[in-house]
Amino acid sequence: MGDGEQRRLVQSVDRAFRIVELLADAPRGLSLKETGARMGLAVQTVQGLLRTLEFHGMVVQAGRGRPYELGPAVQHLARCWLSHRDLAVLARRPAAALANELRESVLVVELRGVQLSTLVNATVEQPLNVSAACETFEHLHAMATGKVLLAHLAESERESAIEKLRYDGRTEHTITTISAFRAHLAQVREQGYAESVEEAVPGVTAMAVPLRSEEGVVEAALGVCAPLARWPRERRRSLLAALRRTAGDIEASWHGLPHGEEDRFR
Repeated sequence: MGDGEQRRLVQSVDRAFRIVELLADAPRGLSLKETGARMGLAVQTVQGLLRTLEFHGMVVQAGRGRPYELGPAVQHLARCWLSHRDLAVLARRPAAALANELRESVLVVELRGVQLSTLVNATVEQPLNVSAACETFEHLHAMATGKVLLAHLAESERESAIEKLRYDGRTEHTITTISAFRAHLAQVREQGYAESVEEAVPGVTAMAVPLRSEEGVVEAALGVCAPLARWPRERRRSLLAALRRTAGDIEASWHGLPHGEEDRFR
């Protein structure tokens, strides 16, 4: 990190993170005095930082005068980070199997703030193939996976998100008003899936279903995109059935259940 970047850091936050890093390298913990010495800071300054970290569960102290150690909040953050990595690993095989079955591109994505993050992108060789690439956040309303993720946000988050979209007409089928899109998302929530038929690209259709946590929260979306010529309306019911079956397999693997068991909880 250069000097310019360091000058933009918030000093107290930087110091707090440095304390956490010090404790990570000290299995038996560090006393207040030891922490101050290693930080090169006055004991009073370090004490205030440690009290703040202790309040948030990032450090613990077994008793007055005892060493400070990493707290349970660190474990929680690590578990969250690892679970995010695990989601992608566990979804990869079922998504690839679906891509091979349909001979189409399959995508598993999640929404992180205003960024669409790809967990899995499974492709197959086809003479005419559609790349399942993520659009920018501003055009999520033209994506089947984007619709699923936006539809299942909490109401306040959803309203904030849809106000940031660009309702320009990608094609003649793109939804171009916020009121129409709001109504469309209500339909997506009710029916449990989303479609994008020539809304992003002429001649391309896409369909997506939600992927839920064990608590029922939508964590990601499973989608497929393909040439419309191969998936006219009369064939899309079978496409939805395949997506829902694979979503059940992915959710079962996320929740530690045998494949096929997830349908019992839907």
